[in-house]
Amino acid sequence: MAAINERQWQGRILQWTSELLKSYPDLPFSKVDQEFEVLVAGKKRRFNDLTLFDRQGKPVCVFELKLPDKSDGRSPRYLPVVTKTHETADAMGADYFVTWNVNSAVLWKTYIPGRAPYERSLTQYPSITTIYASEALDLPNVEAELKQWLKSFLEELGRIATGIILLPPQPLDEGFIQAVQSYLEPLLVGKIAAELQRHYKADRVFAKGLRQWAVNDQGWTWDDSMQGLPDSLSRTARLACLMLVDKIVFYEAMRKVYAGLPTLSLPVSIVTGEQLRTRLNDVFARAMKIDYETVFTEELVDTIPFVADEAVELWREMVEDVERYDFTRFGYEVIGRIFERLIAPDERHKLGQYFTPSYVVDFINTFCIRSADDYVLDPGCGAGTFLVRAHSRLKELDSGKNHEELLEQLWGIDIARYPAHMSVINLAARDLASTENYPKIIHDDFFKVFPQRSQYEFYRRSYKVAGLSTERYQTVVPLFNAVVGNPPYTRQEEMEDLFPGLKERAHGAIQKDWKLEVSKRSSIYALFFLHGAAFVKEGGYLGLLTHSSWVDVDYGKYLQEFFLKHFKVVAILEPQAEHWFPAVDVNTSITILQRCNKKADRSNNMVKFVQMKTHLLELLPKYGGEQERTAALDNLVQRIESADSLQEDDLWRIFPVSQSDLWNEGLDEDGNFTGSKWGKYLRAPDIFFRILERGRSRFAQLKDFAEVKFGIKTGANDFFFVTDITDSVSHAELKQYGISPSNKKQLRLVEAGDGGRYVIEAEYLKPLVKSTRDIKSLIIDESITKFRVLIVSDEKKTLVGKSVLKYIRAGETQSFGVGPRAGVPAKKPTCSSRNPWYALDENNKGKFLWFALITDTHAVPHNPGDFLSDKRFYNVTPKDAVQEELIFGLLNSTFTFLCAEFWGRQFAGRGIDSIDITVYEVAQLPFLDPKAIPQERATRIINAVRKIADRAILPVLEEVNLPDRRALDDAVLEAIGFEDPEERANVLSDLYAAVCQRVESRFERARSTQHPGEKRPRPNAEAIAEELFKELSPELAKKFPDGFVPAGTKTRSLDLPEGIEDFERVTFNRLRIGGKLLDFDNPDEAEFIQFAVQSGAVGPIAIPAESGITHAAVTDYRNHLTELAKQVEELATSRTLDRKLKQRIVEALRQKLGLRSLQADKTARLM
Repeated sequence: MAAINERQWQGRILQWTSELLKSYPDLPFSKVDQEFEVLVAGKKRRFNDLTLFDRQGKPVCVFELKLPDKSDGRSPRYLPVVTKTHETADAMGADYFVTWNVNSAVLWKTYIPGRAPYERSLTQYPSITTIYASEALDLPNVEAELKQWLKSFLEELGRIATGIILLPPQPLDEGFIQAVQSYLEPLLVGKIAAELQRHYKADRVFAKGLRQWAVNDQGWTWDDSMQGLPDSLSRTARLACLMLVDKIVFYEAMRKVYAGLPTLSLPVSIVTGEQLRTRLNDVFARAMKIDYETVFTEELVDTIPFVADEAVELWREMVEDVERYDFTRFGYEVIGRIFERLIAPDERHKLGQYFTPSYVVDFINTFCIRSADDYVLDPGCGAGTFLVRAHSRLKELDSGKNHEELLEQLWGIDIARYPAHMSVINLAARDLASTENYPKIIHDDFFKVFPQRSQYEFYRRSYKVAGLSTERYQTVVPLFNAVVGNPPYTRQEEMEDLFPGLKERAHGAIQKDWKLEVSKRSSIYALFFLHGAAFVKEGGYLGLLTHSSWVDVDYGKYLQEFFLKHFKVVAILEPQAEHWFPAVDVNTSITILQRCNKKADRSNNMVKFVQMKTHLLELLPKYGGEQERTAALDNLVQRIESADSLQEDDLWRIFPVSQSDLWNEGLDEDGNFTGSKWGKYLRAPDIFFRILERGRSRFAQLKDFAEVKFGIKTGANDFFFVTDITDSVSHAELKQYGISPSNKKQLRLVEAGDGGRYVIEAEYLKPLVKSTRDIKSLIIDESITKFRVLIVSDEKKTLVGKSVLKYIRAGETQSFGVGPRAGVPAKKPTCSSRNPWYALDENNKGKFLWFALITDTHAVPHNPGDFLSDKRFYNVTPKDAVQEELIFGLLNSTFTFLCAEFWGRQFAGRGIDSIDITVYEVAQLPFLDPKAIPQERATRIINAVRKIADRAILPVLEEVNLPDRRALDDAVLEAIGFEDPEERANVLSDLYAAVCQRVESRFERARSTQHPGEKRPRPNAEAIAEELFKELSPELAKKFPDGFVPAGTKTRSLDLPEGIEDFERVTFNRLRIGGKLLDFDNPDEAEFIQFAVQSGAVGPIAIPAESGITHAAVTDYRNHLTELAKQVEELATSRTLDRKLKQRIVEALRQKLGLRSLQADKTARLM
């Protein structure tokens, strides 16, 4: 493809725009012209690229079109282009102008009072397409993307220009962030990452240091395989550039305070990366003479932005852009928001680091910070937003306090270095002129820190007559009036993968704090609650923004009991209309607790369950400063805390419940606290409570009338779940597998989950219901059982001669599955815990199947064929078979669906916030006692559900309009106790309205979830192992026995029996191969055979004739394995701290070394 010049690019947009104006006559534009002549400042003749005119012939918008591979087109915010286009639009009288560099565009307002031209952006379109060379404009997909965007842009511009929509100017900080982003991407993709790769491959010392920084300091996985290295380096370059931007921004903020600091301007004489580095370090050294060594000190990673000489010009342009902005005008959030935008989403998930919106932070801080003298801790401080906003709140509460005094009251902890670094920057930036400006930010694991015991060292700056000196001082971590924050949003197992030992430390800390043993399945945020509580003074507050699930999940009962015993539960708040973290697929809530040791005070407390129906930001003033914002937040908190009865309007619903009632509700019949579903007070509508109240004496729990169990948990689906392909392949192919027309019914050809084909006897293959997507009605038949499940209970010795035994042995010696699922089935934890490992429970069946994940359809289908089902289903079997059909009807009622909404937990994704409900939660659902229903009413329910069972099940929003659905729900409501037909009709209407509103709300919340940026590909363990293999010492890669027996040694040959894949070292001098036992007089010979087989031997093995040589060989090899295991572990650890990935890398290396993974290897193991 030939390169396209700017004029050709302009011509295409002219043509496409003209065609769109003809095709869409409703657009409020009459024409578009190219190179319209205009006089700027009355004398300069200028020809703009394109001009769009309204229907009266007045210019509306000027287009400036650039190419991304040209120097003036790298960013749509490039200042000379913006300035020139603004002058042209202003001279023509056009209200708007747009700068567009193919990949992204910015729409500008020509005139906004009080703002410079570069501050007048209205919106940015960041991802129109992605090209790096103008030749790509000829690609059909690129042209399609550009045409589609141009159409949508003209439609939006038309609505703006005609006043249908009002688009305010972008906040200054948003414009700044987008300006930075527009430079970073070409810096990374086009320049630095490519040069960094050359540097990495050429300098082994640099490469090792970079890996150590990435793995040990950042907790990253380093993949230096051919496929993974570009991503590892791009990611590193991205963060390194981001850190340099932080320094630049911070320095510019310092210049506003310290007039003597020089500008960052970069002379044109600077043309190499090393010259740029020298210049910036000289400037930053001036700043370090004042303060902030921790911000400006250079480490290895800080040298990365300077590796590419070609990037210097871009850095120069960025510095010029940054210098135009006044950092102090848009304040504390900007660095945190840059972090949120540019760090890969999956990396943020692993560390649970998400930037909390300031209005949510202020809401929590208002609940928890009551006095200007309060000491505040954020135990997972991230970018420091909670602490920065706490600084502002304390200042509002007492304007006389100075910066140094406020910093004494603010403490933060973060396990990751970079977020802790940003907290220091953000807090210090509150007052750069302060002489004591060292925030108390602790870079450590929160679960290693204890109040009134842990000591940490901080800087103190003091000015003396002779000059400056810096000293350190130690202080003990105190108790706090307010502990606030947003703990990591991730499972305990994932944090454990990145920070080994964290789980043990967390549970140890809670045991030390409270003498409390908590569920090992608790999420990390639950452990933050418990350990964070130890830092709160009596009367102080704990306010955390966390996953909502704790109010309902099984380990939530520990938190419920703990809170009720040690705190007043002030309020639990959950948003209905928004995600407080748009980038996170979890539902969040705010929990506010007040430390209280007096039982009577706790019991009398009224807990406020608050469902926020509108966006929290809409409850705050749109204009005004900190004083107005603080007053509005104080008012919101006062209104919530003073509510003593149910309050509901368009803003929120406040449901007060006494703390003593919550305690009593959680007690079982023996007086033990087992917890309850607090989520219903947050989410359930009034009709839910009305129905429960009417049927109070008739309701119990589903488990009282039916057994509820998991479907099959195989531990290795790729092995146990197979597809029978016998009837879909040719007779010729079947013949190759030993299957003929005469034995076809007895022998079946199956395909395992990894694509491998095997022969298995039909008697061991049972129909399986695997996917909820296959279920279309309330009756399950064999047509939907596309899969078969392996059911074998016999011991292997009784299976000799059968094909299934070969399949079982394959499951003991070879890996099944792909990617993270891959592994030897017999060695997987769930499988190895069974005896024998392959024996699944054939009797694990249910008369009804409950979906573990509920979207917008409610169905609990009948399973008359007693088919086995996957763990995605729960098996429900009535205790009284006589009641089976009646229970079928009750399970499929809309009220049961509504109960499931509040007993399960929401999580975002799949186009709708789904309901994830556990097996124990299904068992605990409120359920009408079948025996309490008179026969006549029971018959109504049965007849109604039979009619529904004859048709397809529709989404709930459609089901509620069907007569047979209404008949079933009407019959159920009558059985509950709504005997009056008119009342029942009203209740049914309210029930349907509540269910529909609930489902629509989940759809809306899912739509509000955004996923900025692309996730990086999952690290490939095999590819990493391939690279690590090259680093192994050749001495360690030698094979047994050839590498351990001297050449020329006399030997005797031992033939191995068939079935080598079924190998076991039974005792020190006995082996079992296949079904045959081999005994040896000399244990060294048995071990010699074992090591040979483990190293891949399959044929006759040559054993030294002299016992001394045999002994030396196995002794040397045993030591060799120890050293090999050590080096393999070190190599894997050098690339990742992720425990699971490290195990996969080790396993891949073992296979690369040609070493077998043998079942029942009772002696030396490689790992």
